[in-house]
Amino acid sequence: MTIQSLGSKTWPRAIIEAKQPIMSNKMANALLLESEVWKERKGNYAFIVGKMEVHEAQGRPFGKRVVIEDNYNGWQKHFIYNVDSKYQGMKNIMLLLDHTIRNETSSIQLFNAQGKQIASHDEIMETHEVFVKLNGNIFEFELKDRNGGNFAIDGSFDTQVWASDTARIGLLVRSDDGEQGSLTRRVVDADSPPYARFEVLVDTDKIQK
Repeated sequence: MTIQSLGSKTWPRAIIEAKQPIMSNKMANALLLESEVWKERKGNYAFIVGKMEVHEAQGRPFGKRVVIEDNYNGWQKHFIYNVDSKYQGMKNIMLLLDHTIRNETSSIQLFNAQGKQIASHDEIMETHEVFVKLNGNIFEFELKDRNGGNFAIDGSFDTQVWASDTARIGLLVRSDDGEQGSLTRRVVDADSPPYARFEVLVDTDKIQK
C-alpha cells in the first residue's frame, strides 16, 4: 500500500480537497490489525477513513432529513442529509458509503442551499447550510450497540464501533496510541463532530479514472 498524508483536516475539508480516494476502513483494518506497518508511524495519531456514515439519535427513526448543528471554525453550521424514502422510519441504522473518485467526481459531495456544489473551504465558510449528497451503493448497518458494539464490516470481526447517541453525519475515524497491543487500533469512531481535525491519508495506489 502507498499512503500519502494530506495533513490535519476536518472531514468536510477532506471531502473537498482529496483528489485520490481517502484510505478505506478496510485498508485501516489491514494497517492496524493485520500488519506491522502501523509501527512505522511514531507516537499517537488519529486519522479519517474514507467511509461516510449517517445515523440518527438513539431510538429516533430516520425522517426526511438528518440535521446536525455545530460550531465550525467559530460559526454555527447546519449539516444536512436528505434521507431516501426507503430508509425513512428505520431506527438505529447506520448508513455507510465508501469514498471513491471516478472521472474526477467524488462519491461524496457537498452543496449549499441554492444547489451549488461547494468546491472550497472558503465556500463552506460562506454558507449556513451544508447539504451532503452520497452517490453510490449505500450499505445499511444495524447499530445494536453504540458503546463498543461489534462492527463486523469490511472483512473484519475485530473492530468495535463507538457512535454518538445524537445524530451524526461524517467520515469514520481510526486511531492508535503508539503502544503495541493497544485496543485503540480496534476502535471505529462515529462520534467526532464536523469541526474536529484528524490526519487525512489518501491511497495513491487506487487513483480511479
